[in-house]
Amino acid sequence: MKFIWVPSFYVGNGDLCRYPIVLVAMYNVVDFIARYIPLVQRLKLESRKGLLIATLSRFLLVPAFYFTAKYGDQGWMIFLTSFLGLTNGYLTVCVMTVAPRGYKASLYIPQLIKCRYKPMKHENRHYHRI
Repeated sequence: MKFIWVPSFYVGNGDLCRYPIVLVAMYNVVDFIARYIPLVQRLKLESRKGLLIATLSRFLLVPAFYFTAKYGDQGWMIFLTSFLGLTNGYLTVCVMTVAPRGYKASLYIPQLIKCRYKPMKHENRHYHRI
């Protein structure tokens, strides 16, 4: 999935053949470093609403990558790739540590009780007939 944003049109030039390798390497290095940022309690994002906003705001990187590939410089592409790796590593750890907490079951039990199985009229109700 991460190879989608690597601009493949740079591979043909002999001078720039290391450019995709640099992009993938920067992504992986910054992603690895960002996975340790939530160990600092002040920097850990624990709000579900904040995590949702941060995750959805990453969609803004799609037009940023497009315009950088079309009009920008290699430095900007390396910066965006590093930022994508930073947000990926950080948000992955934050979401995985907040998600198992779940919600209180007492909120959903009355709703589950209301949803009973009601067989349809044409349905055969004799399951164990031999």
